[in-house]
Amino acid sequence: MTVLQAILGLFVLTGIAWALSEQRRRLDWRLIVVGLSVQVAIAVVMLKFPPAQQAMRGLNEGVGAISSATEAGTSFVLGFLGGDPDPVANPYPFEVSNAGATFIVAFRVLPLILFFTVLSALLWHFRILPLVIRGFAYLLRRGLGVGGAVGVSTAANIFIGMVEAPVLIRPHLAILSRSELFVVMTCGMATIAGSVMILYSIILAEIIPNAIGHILTASLISAPAAIMIAKIMIPGNSKTEGDPRNGDPRTGDPPTAVQLKGPSIQEWAEEGALAYLDDVGQAEGWDDLLPPQIAAHMKFEGHYVGSPVNVHRVDWIWANPDVLAKAGVSMPTTWDEFNAAADKIQAMGITPLAHGGQAWQDATVFETVVLGVGGNDFYQQALVDLDPAALNSPTMVQVFDQMRKLRGYVDANFSGRDWNLATAMVMNGEAAFQIMGDWAKGEFAAAGKVAGKDYLCSPTPGHGYLYNVDSFAMFKVKGTDKVEGQKLLAKLIVGENFQKVFNLFKGSIPARIGVPMNEFDYCAHRSAYDMQATMTVGGLLPSYAHGMALRGAQAGAITDVATNHFNSDMSSEDAAKALAEAVARSM
Repeated sequence: MTVLQAILGLFVLTGIAWALSEQRRRLDWRLIVVGLSVQVAIAVVMLKFPPAQQAMRGLNEGVGAISSATEAGTSFVLGFLGGDPDPVANPYPFEVSNAGATFIVAFRVLPLILFFTVLSALLWHFRILPLVIRGFAYLLRRGLGVGGAVGVSTAANIFIGMVEAPVLIRPHLAILSRSELFVVMTCGMATIAGSVMILYSIILAEIIPNAIGHILTASLISAPAAIMIAKIMIPGNSKTEGDPRNGDPRTGDPPTAVQLKGPSIQEWAEEGALAYLDDVGQAEGWDDLLPPQIAAHMKFEGHYVGSPVNVHRVDWIWANPDVLAKAGVSMPTTWDEFNAAADKIQAMGITPLAHGGQAWQDATVFETVVLGVGGNDFYQQALVDLDPAALNSPTMVQVFDQMRKLRGYVDANFSGRDWNLATAMVMNGEAAFQIMGDWAKGEFAAAGKVAGKDYLCSPTPGHGYLYNVDSFAMFKVKGTDKVEGQKLLAKLIVGENFQKVFNLFKGSIPARIGVPMNEFDYCAHRSAYDMQATMTVGGLLPSYAHGMALRGAQAGAITDVATNHFNSDMSSEDAAKALAEAVARSM
């Protein structure tokens, strides 16, 4: 009878959702079948499968042990306020007329919640919880057809709760469709956060055997159930139909091509949104024409999903030759030489370093200093691999020491200045140097200046090459004409003629190896030569400051520390420590 009641309840609730649907004629029977099947499957596995039953019993025992240990600790500290005392050996100091009144939530429940909150934080830090969430999100994506952001939020709800889960998909919230937002909200209300789940299991332990197993099962079942109910009530196309980069946010019609770069390509590929370009890449020989480091950004799981337009070198020093001549200095090749030259220029009453006080400009300078002070391997460890030992190391302290010196070489009005205005300071002789990517060359060219004559260019101190690559990715689209258009565009982008003509105007250099450079200026020649030279020695490195090395959270954490140090009196030691801590929090 209980089973029949449960089955009837499933159909009644589904029917109510359909009756309240905004589009009752748009009923997705596959969604209903899969949603109900997943719920039944989870229940059978969790409640009837012996290994799962054993695991739940073990979990229940673990929760009970932790609860007992926590109560022992609170009782030791708080006495009878933290737990029921022994009625014989250590009775209450007063007569108890209402046993329930002795249970004080603040002293007996909150410590337990705090413990499991800390435990969740540790599981997150050691990448255990994110792995579980990603696995469950993958199953929801494949089974119920939700987008990656919705899947992650739903899975996270089960473990960390409805308040924290949307934080994990914060960058996607603004681009989710109305249907997807409704799914996110519904799932948030349907599931139980891990800490609350534990609390319920302790309260119900004396009434329901294996309480944690039943509550966890109910929460797991609620996830696909909530997705099914939400999508019945507000139907919509799946997989982030509201992303403006996907064309019309109301229809979910994706464009044929989108400018993406670095980790963003990987993120969209993980969502299953990008089309493979392997047939074009193989036919054109991209593996032989692109530097391996650049090609890696264009691939996802070994498949080409993007085509590179150019290569921007980030680690450049631009200089006014007249100012340098008056000071009797030459282009520096080490940071010590830079400091010595800057001191002489500053003594002349000229600003040594033109800089714009914007976070991304601070980050640009910071990564060049990391490269120059620490070397190629250190840059890789610190700003690509995010090695905690490298982030908080004596070498990183030296990096911040050099950043402090550079701060003393900028003028008092640098705050908020745009980068091109800083370039104009060098051009007009108001400043000697600027540290900026090769797009600064466009400002000189627009003013009719000639490289090597009117302005000088040289890599910042070090033996590496920091790159920023513009590229296009192709979204999955319907229609043979669109698909063929994507292939043609990808072919033309990497073609020799486009690579030459585009980069002559852009100021960058071709991403394709072997493009004739006879029409390019001295700076471009130097850039192309250094790129070739660093390809095989570990010196061709992605720029973190310009979105090539890291995803947004980690890059933002580094930039926050770098710019805070640059604009304050924070010590180098404190900055290195803060850098490691900020990166750890962002993971």
